Amino acid sequence: MKNVVAVFAALIVLFASCSDRKPDQAIGSYIDSVMNASFKPNAPGAVILVAKDGVPLFRKAYGLANVELNVPNKPEYVFAIASMTKQFTAVCMLQLVQQGKLSLQDDIRKYLPEFNTHRRLITIEHLLTHTSGIPNSEAKPGYDQRMVLEQSQEEMFAFVMNDPLLFEPGSDCSYNDFGYYLAGLIVERASGMRYNEYLQKNIFQPSGMKSSTTGTREQTIPLFVTGYRSVGDSAYRPGAYFSWKWDQGMGDILTSVDDMLMWDEALYTDKLVRRDLLEKAWTSFVLKDGRKTNYGYGWFVSTYQNLEMIGHVGGLSGFGSCAVRIPSQHIFVVVLTNNSSRYGAAESIAQQTALKFAGTIVTAPPVHSLSQEELNEYSGVYEKRHTNMFILSNWGGDKFYRYLTVQDTILFSQWGAGSKATLMNVSKDLFVSKGSHNYIRFQRDNNGRITALESYSEPFMLSPIRTEKRTDLPLPKEKVPISLDEKTLKSYAGKYIFGIDNSRRVRVEGSHLYADDIGEIFPESPTRFFSKRSGATIEFTKNSKGAVTGSIWNRWGRHEAKKVE
Repeated sequence: MKNVVAVFAALIVLFASCSDRKPDQAIGSYIDSVMNASFKPNAPGAVILVAKDGVPLFRKAYGLANVELNVPNKPEYVFAIASMTKQFTAVCMLQLVQQGKLSLQDDIRKYLPEFNTHRRLITIEHLLTHTSGIPNSEAKPGYDQRMVLEQSQEEMFAFVMNDPLLFEPGSDCSYNDFGYYLAGLIVERASGMRYNEYLQKNIFQPSGMKSSTTGTREQTIPLFVTGYRSVGDSAYRPGAYFSWKWDQGMGDILTSVDDMLMWDEALYTDKLVRRDLLEKAWTSFVLKDGRKTNYGYGWFVSTYQNLEMIGHVGGLSGFGSCAVRIPSQHIFVVVLTNNSSRYGAAESIAQQTALKFAGTIVTAPPVHSLSQEELNEYSGVYEKRHTNMFILSNWGGDKFYRYLTVQDTILFSQWGAGSKATLMNVSKDLFVSKGSHNYIRFQRDNNGRITALESYSEPFMLSPIRTEKRTDLPLPKEKVPISLDEKTLKSYAGKYIFGIDNSRRVRVEGSHLYADDIGEIFPESPTRFFSKRSGATIEFTKNSKGAVTGSIWNRWGRHEAKKVE
């Protein structure tokens, strides 16, 4: 995706020089270039649809729907859209509000009296805006093992509700899949219908969505593609097994790009719900301290150069998705992929394509060189409580820190299991991460001392501006690998399973050890290894006889795995 910005710039010239050509020729040339860069013909692929005023300008499939059988994708095929399901659940709620069957300000215990809210008022609106404070099930240790189980509602509640709230409801926001699971249950209890039945009768049918359904393992689904994830530069494996039960209301809709356009068009009418209620869904929720969350009900909402953008992304095992709507120009772009490892590409292409067709190009700001002495002022350890829409304490009890270091007149930023990012100076106390539009602005006290930084992104701001306080902690010393003999390294090689077929492999190549999704790992002790690139760690566990029995992967949370081969 390194050439995407250049392609966007070139497209201006392309459109200007093609006034005598059909519009779809210019559109096709551009979209083919960015889609082919991310989705290869012999790999799991994607489908994209671009529409203006409800009319498709471009609709095309890329790559394979099934790798084993070498079956190409087709535009009409059905994909899992994951978290884009949330906007459908939100509209279901608004329909019930319109019918007088519930209020957004209702206490959720009115419909879920068995749920523990820790004596706090949690409203339906809190669920829809990710401001409830309820821990997110998918971020909790142990979810890898539970996601494959057909658990009862009581068991699912117990997994989350007895943990303390992350914050007082309405005072902060943290993306919460489980909140939308609860919202789906409230739809059922307020309507008297099963969630999937409610969708068919009140959303899919009125919108004209003929290929849409909800995920199930109990029956085959026509035109449904196979989902994959990458395990190397050119190797793929089917997405890990999971129970659709955990995704109800927040990630279980299966649909096509054509049906997504039908859905988007229905939102320009009153056939589903009144316009004034929809406008609430597309308005940023405001926290108690006045900060905007940049999230409404089921949609992210953002403004760039006075252009309002509404959209959402989705990712689950084997699939990724992104759809963006720009109402002022009646533009809609949706990208669905059956390679969950490329869902970031789907997001980038959908967002940038929508902006491009709205006549807006996001350009990189001019940057300046600073001396090592000037950069040293920013070096230090900053406490990180959030990343975008997520509160990090949901991922475990450990504190998280951002480390800013200087090397050869370059300022680097790294935190968690992320790779080092190069920060480039834009203006005084303002930096941008190289190759992105992620910004860091430093704050100073009255004496000019740097006390904190705040982070934000353009053109899509997917959370409130987040502040990280500077600490007095010393920068950690660079880890120095120790030497281990070949026999010890080989003892760690094998397959580690997190839940049924959700597995990762560790392999030995010469005197080096490699782990799926992490790359080369280096020993810092006889049983603990780390990644120089990302900072992720793997600790191998042994039984009383010294045989390796499992591993603990600390990469965006703690994940335990059992060695099976």
